[in-house]
Parts: sequence; structure tokens; C-alpha cells
Amino acid sequence: MAEQKRTISKLCLTGFILSVISPVLLIFINAFNSLWEVEIVYWCLFVIAILSPLAGLVLSIAGLVGARRGNKKGKGFGIAGIILTSVYAAVVLVVVLILGLIINTFSRHDTKKNIPTFYSNSEIVSVVYYYHEADGYRFEELDEDQLDDFVDDLYSMDIETGGMMDYYWGNSFGIEMELEDGTYMSYDGTRLELYEKSRMDDDFSYDYRKDSEYVYVVNYDFWDVAKEYFPSIEENGDNVFARQ
Repeated sequence: MAEQKRTISKLCLTGFILSVISPVLLIFINAFNSLWEVEIVYWCLFVIAILSPLAGLVLSIAGLVGARRGNKKGKGFGIAGIILTSVYAAVVLVVVLILGLIINTFSRHDTKKNIPTFYSNSEIVSVVYYYHEADGYRFEELDEDQLDDFVDDLYSMDIETGGMMDYYWGNSFGIEMELEDGTYMSYDGTRLELYEKSRMDDDFSYDYRKDSEYVYVVNYDFWDVAKEYFPSIEENGDNVFARQ
């Protein structure tokens, strides 16, 4: 009696193909996304690429079980399909976790702190407005009789931390606050920084920076408030307002 010919499990083979299609299809549609004139086609292929690993896993498992019971060939395809989809799922999970961490890091967060107390509870003893020119920084010091009013305004500003902000004017201008503990905070409407040295010191460098954070003023336009205290902000408006 002739031995019955073993057939290959179609489910195992299909599951394996689906597990391979997904990464290849993702690479293809993203490499040639500029060629897709019909957007619905792009998104249909994208959905297929995302869902095919799940279908591949289900079919690979079902095919592997059926192949063992029916003594069919193709078990290797089923095993390979399960391994590939598992690896794909692990990679996707890692990517999602990393993206979630990045989004959380760069998203804005409410804070109970304000500008004067963000890094220290030490009192502000003086404030200068600084702006950078070709030959170095220029400074305008706040009058002592205006200091308390300016600090009160800073206390009244609700702030959020984090977020990706337009920062190409960084360190070109801002205010610098001298604290009673001997440190210096600078704020330019976007980034709040803490230094061990003042910009007015001859040996100032960014090596003296102790901390830095993106800070967004919520309920005020910071520069509209600051220009009431520093005439140079109005005179050098192109240094400030044109860059916001």
C-alpha cells in the first residue's frame, strides 16, 4: 500500500507570510509615501501592515495545532510565524513605550511653583535685563524701588514646565535674577536656567549652569510685563518681539 503523501499546512504558510509582510509593507509605504496620490490607498496599506501580524499569529498557532493533529508538513512555517510576530509585537511595544516617554517628557505639565521659587526659595535681590550684541552682553538693571513690584508680578504668573518651544533666540536676551544665596536665575520667556555665575562676570561661561528647564508662562505675556520695567526692551524690540 502506497504511503499517503503529506500536504503542507496552508494555515502555517499563510501565517508565516502575514508575519513577514508587515515590516516589509511598512518600509515600502513609508519609503514611497510621496508617490501615493490617493491617500486612502496609503492608509489602507498602513492598516493592513499593522493588523497583519495579529492575523499571522492567530493563523500560525491554528496552523501549527492543525499540522500536528493532521500530521501535515509546514510546522516550521508555523513556528517561524509565531516567533516573528512575537518579536514584532515586542518591538512595537518598546517603540510605544519610548514614544510615550518622549511625549511625557516634552509635554507641558502644571506646576505649583512659579519663576522666583522654581529652583530656590532664596529671595531675589536684584534683576537685570540683558541682551547680546556682537561685542558682548549689554545690561540694564532694575531700579530698586521697582524690584518688589516686579517680583510680585513674577509670583502672579502661572507656569507650566516642559514642551518643545521655539528657542532659536536662546541666550540672546532675557532677565537675570540675583538670588540671596549667591546663585543667578535667567529667563528669556522660554527657558529658566540657574547659574553659579552672573553674565556680568568677566569669566562667565555656560559651564557654570547648574540647571535648566523649559518654562511656559500661562496667564501672562511675559515680555509685555517685563517691558514696563525695562525701557531697553522697547528700544531693542527687534531683539525680543520679532523672535517670539
